Amino acid sequence: MIYLATPYTHPDPNVEHQRYLTVSKFAARMLVQEFIVFSPITYGHTFKDNFGLKGDAGTWMKVNLGILRHCEAMYILKQNGWQESKGLHIEMNCCKMLGIPTVSYRSDGPDFILDDPEFDNIMPGKF
Repeated sequence: MIYLATPYTHPDPNVEHQRYLTVSKFAARMLVQEFIVFSPITYGHTFKDNFGLKGDAGTWMKVNLGILRHCEAMYILKQNGWQESKGLHIEMNCCKMLGIPTVSYRSDGPDFILDDPEFDNIMPGKF
């Protein structure tokens, strides 16, 4: 299973919603190509919007790390703010501690492009 990480929390709810839409689109493309993927933002945002749960990293970190420790890899979608994301840095550190490989992608118009030259030969370059 692939854990799909990206920044989420932001003071502007419109930014959070756009981050949710973008990562969900990426996850959907992975699913169409038959990758087994878990997007914590897609999951958590749905509970936040429909059932009033909080959407911050502190609320979800226990769940997210519990799932991440069972994953074979973590894909990072580098949306604006990814360098400052506290939750993403916790997830990245967890991967380092557990030896889970991480691969970075970036959004390029309608596509998601591999942003990690180390994996050019073994990973899909575009979703």
